[in-house]
Amino acid sequence: MEITQYHTSIEQTDDVVETLKWKMEIAQADGLPVENTLADYIALGIDNLHSQLAQLKQLKEQIKERETELKEQDRRIKEGAASFLIENGLDRLDGTIISSVTIAPAKAPTTKKKFVRDCTAKEAEDLLEQAGLGHYEEVEVEGSPETVRINKRKG
Repeated sequence: MEITQYHTSIEQTDDVVETLKWKMEIAQADGLPVENTLADYIALGIDNLHSQLAQLKQLKEQIKERETELKEQDRRIKEGAASFLIENGLDRLDGTIISSVTIAPAKAPTTKKKFVRDCTAKEAEDLLEQAGLGHYEEVEVEGSPETVRINKRKG
């Protein structure tokens, strides 16, 4: 006898249809309203995924903030150590683990040119097309299969 194992979590299954069939059988066996059970199961599964995605987004933001803090501390250490060495009349420290610490010369502020577009991207495209420097092409865009939409209860 072959034993079939189903993922009981729709968020983790590769075969959503088989998992929904399994959930329907469980609901029927337990005497639960199948339609309501499946609707809630699908919606809660999607909601769980959205919650996980929101957590990941928050983690990414926290990582980015931490990265900014670390870069700022790196800058403070380098500038502070340079000031310390200069104040103490040193231009080099030799280490036992690292070769040495030296002072990097300061960089003077400079001016660079930056292109600023005075029109929208669409206007720029149209101007380039009119000048013969660009053109529009038909591009095939993939469609998508039917999906479910979750409609939350109001109130």
